[in-house]
Amino acid sequence: MPCYSAPDVSKEAIEMNQSAPIPFRGVKLNLPWNSYRVHPSLTRHDATMRDPEFWRRIIPFFADCGFNALTLWSIHPWSLMVRPRAWPDACGFSDAELAEWQALWRLIFGLGREHAIEVIPVCFNIFVSPELARSRGLAAYSGDLATGYNGVGDYSPEVRAYNREIVREAIAAYPEMGGIGVSQNERMEGVSLQEWQDWIAETYFDLAEELLQEKTFIVRAHTRPAPAMTRAAIESYPGSLPQRTLVDLKFNWSHGHAAPGFEYMHEGDTGEALRDPPPERFKLVFTVRNEDFFGLEYGSTSFMRELIEANARADTAGFIIGSECLIPAQEYIVRPPGGPQWDFLYQRQPLFWSGWGTLLANPEADEGILTRRYAEVSARHCGAAPSDASALFRAADLACRTANHIATSIASTWDFTLYTEGMIKGVRQDWFGQPFDAASPLLRLRELADARPLDPRWCSIREYAGGLADDDSAGPDAGAPVSPADRANQLRSQCGAALGLLRRLAVATAPSSQIEGYERASAAAWAHLGLCFAERIDAAVALARIELAASADGPADGDADGGTLGELKTDLFRALSAARGHYAELCATLDPWIPEPYELLHLGDRYTAERFDSPMERFHHRAVLALIDEEIADLERELPAVPQ
Repeated sequence: MPCYSAPDVSKEAIEMNQSAPIPFRGVKLNLPWNSYRVHPSLTRHDATMRDPEFWRRIIPFFADCGFNALTLWSIHPWSLMVRPRAWPDACGFSDAELAEWQALWRLIFGLGREHAIEVIPVCFNIFVSPELARSRGLAAYSGDLATGYNGVGDYSPEVRAYNREIVREAIAAYPEMGGIGVSQNERMEGVSLQEWQDWIAETYFDLAEELLQEKTFIVRAHTRPAPAMTRAAIESYPGSLPQRTLVDLKFNWSHGHAAPGFEYMHEGDTGEALRDPPPERFKLVFTVRNEDFFGLEYGSTSFMRELIEANARADTAGFIIGSECLIPAQEYIVRPPGGPQWDFLYQRQPLFWSGWGTLLANPEADEGILTRRYAEVSARHCGAAPSDASALFRAADLACRTANHIATSIASTWDFTLYTEGMIKGVRQDWFGQPFDAASPLLRLRELADARPLDPRWCSIREYAGGLADDDSAGPDAGAPVSPADRANQLRSQCGAALGLLRRLAVATAPSSQIEGYERASAAAWAHLGLCFAERIDAAVALARIELAASADGPADGDADGGTLGELKTDLFRALSAARGHYAELCATLDPWIPEPYELLHLGDRYTAERFDSPMERFHHRAVLALIDEEIADLERELPAVPQ
């Protein structure tokens, strides 16, 4: 496998990082060490991320894309950095092992400083190291971090004193560290919400005042403790917190690539208490999560632009882009014949990273600027520039809107509730009264019909079928509801145009690299998925109308709005057959690139696993096709044909 040399970061990227109108442009990168979750899809990256070459390559990559911050998330990273003087048993390494780890951390922080990127570790507060939990019995839940991150916390003075001391020593040991972050939710139950909030302030705020005045201090906000409490804790702090104090909100919980408007944060709060009136002592950052596409690359820059324009207000310092359940280090998903001709997973994501980074650095960037940046990043970090960057860029922009359509169709919440590129859910929704079908992980038609869409302008399929929304002629104009028919037609238009561009591109030129070949296949797969989903919307409408006609409130003569029962059943199975055909095209497109199933956290870990009648152990598109066939067979048994 060829190994591409790590280029120096471009002068243009350094200048862009220093002068952009959105000051904080961050990447979310979860660490496999003292990890928030423990799963083969995460632990497999251990050796790769302990290799200095990985960091020598990825940090210049992010800088060239336009980012200026790298947030590193771990339950408790500090005991991997220092051996605290008063708590030596907190660090389980020998002196030689600790020296090796410290050399790696110095490299990471130093590379960040060299390339104008703040590297900021983010912890989960009321934990201690596994070694300290076992040796002293403190925060016993920390002894095995895989056993769960929810529950009652250890609020003892010793846990607070330990966390304050180890954080202090870590900041002192690494002067090039860009700051720290705290996530004030996990394992903090068992006390009132005000005590919960006070623990965060009393443990970390004076450390931030003393040690981080020239650095960044991030406080992750949640619904618990209430946003108003978090705001009050910061605004009423009697000292002087750092000028770069940032309050982080999850953008639409864990599925940021859905609707571009901010509807809710973690656990459903609107976050208005943090924004109205505008804060005085902090700025907001939005974490735009990707738990929705791991095998396919996402490249809809039009969506990225819409999200930035809708949310980059005066109270907003910036955005953090990344994933909880995907670490872009070892390639374990895309496996073309002969193996991938790239070294790390992030290298097959130049559209995603360069699109987000460029638009965050320059929200006014036009298609020409975005395309040039994509081509430059591909050439410098991914082996070669695309043979026709403009055509591929436009095709991906259109096709990847599929992800936004699917993710907006059901207001999903935490990570495992949706895996968009697979049209599956891992667990039931516990918020918003969303439907759940335990037959299989597939988002089945009744779930789609009964779902509450994320975007409040979208009417649900059940409402539409019952005549409670405008008819098919209603368009997505201001004030008019967006109907299922609108959405299906838009998908057909976008995905059909994308496939047309890809066909012309295939005739005009061959891919310049294996990565470009994958990117073309990825865009085509998104387009086929979009056409499949458009047909599934039509099928869900037909099913809802059939059920309305069969209900006590339905027409007595067997007719239904939109046709007779027989006609509706014909419409239903025609749409299902067409959807299956499009998904089969997706499978044929991806088979050469993703030949084997891969580990997917959404399908369960030691802490959370859902029971389905037809379970999926590991994810693969062929497994989804089998679930589609199963649903069709179930409906054929349930809804036998009606004579015309």
